[in-house]
Amino acid sequence: MFAAYLTYQLIDVALALLVVAWVDRRVGGRASLRRTLTRSVPLSAALLLLIALVCGAWLHHLVGWLAWNLFERPWSIRFLGVGAAYWGGTLVLPALVVARAWRAGRVARVGSLLALAATLLLAFEMSWREPRRIVVERRAVVLADWPLGAPPLTVAVLADLQSPLLCARERELVAQVAAAAPDLIVLPGDLVAQSFADAQSIACARFVLDGTQAPLGSFAVNGDIDPLVEGGLAEVVRGTRARALANESVVLALPGGGTFELAGFDAEQPERFAELLAAPPRAPLRVALVHKPEHVEALGPAGFDLVIAGHTHGGQIVVPGIGPLVTLSKLPDAIDAGGLHAFAGTELYVSRGLGCEAGFAPPLRLFCPPELTLLELRGPTAREGSAADGAPPAAPRTPSASDARHD
Repeated sequence: MFAAYLTYQLIDVALALLVVAWVDRRVGGRASLRRTLTRSVPLSAALLLLIALVCGAWLHHLVGWLAWNLFERPWSIRFLGVGAAYWGGTLVLPALVVARAWRAGRVARVGSLLALAATLLLAFEMSWREPRRIVVERRAVVLADWPLGAPPLTVAVLADLQSPLLCARERELVAQVAAAAPDLIVLPGDLVAQSFADAQSIACARFVLDGTQAPLGSFAVNGDIDPLVEGGLAEVVRGTRARALANESVVLALPGGGTFELAGFDAEQPERFAELLAAPPRAPLRVALVHKPEHVEALGPAGFDLVIAGHTHGGQIVVPGIGPLVTLSKLPDAIDAGGLHAFAGTELYVSRGLGCEAGFAPPLRLFCPPELTLLELRGPTAREGSAADGAPPAAPRTPSASDARHD
């Protein structure tokens, strides 16, 4: 699988080399450091950024058939320009400057080498260190319909695993979930990474699914990438501890008494999505699990107390003072950046996710580390170890799950 992962990145680098070499030849900067700095580098950078924008916004619609035939992914071309711009800016352009500066004297050589080192350090931070630095995010979610006397419930959110390689990050995640000992685990889609090798991408997801467990179970919904692997989400979770919720719901027991409904929505099946949306409640407290946060606009008015989503990755690249640059979502950036928000008459939690876009997209995160979320669901006056109405502590937990609505 590493060879497949490396192939994507080498294609990105090759495109960056072609663009930079063509610009450098056209503007005549082959032998001059000054011309390279004033012409070749700015023009190359501008062209790479334009390619990134075109691939990301328009070109993937025009050449989707080509991407399908070559890479078996109809939209994989979307990130080709992004990868070329990234490797062009952090590797190809600095290397061009070093090559020109080598003949221009000692000061120019030292300066160019420092610039190359700085860009490589930035690339290391963005592509290696931060994508593997899992942050545990703990948030209390106060729900007005929480049963009186019920103690808090801890829900672990594992969004957008998207592991192209099985490495220390996945092992650390499994250890962190075990240490947190959640009551329930939910996975809001995109369990697998875009890859040439579906079987190995599925194996990475299954490693996490098999290594994590909770008394109330683990439940996953479909994302954007899961349907692209052979067998889809059902194949990903097959034989693991997790269960796929494809526009169906389960009723789970709350610790200390009472129940709540967990509904898993799959936008890939719009008719069944609408059926579950219109179905009568199965418990007074309702939680919705969905991949894209924008579906909160329908789920909130339908009576769900909490909506848990992923998809945006928090933007992956966050500029301090500005926010995420790209979220691929219709909601305001302040919401898509992640966290808990009151929206559309409900509580919405958007996870920054654990993985990165894969395929041609290099693994990028900056000021937006991977997130393991632990949501503490409780009532307005609930306290750890005591009931909301001042009654004695609740009875020991006896978690159970009923049959799904649609089996």
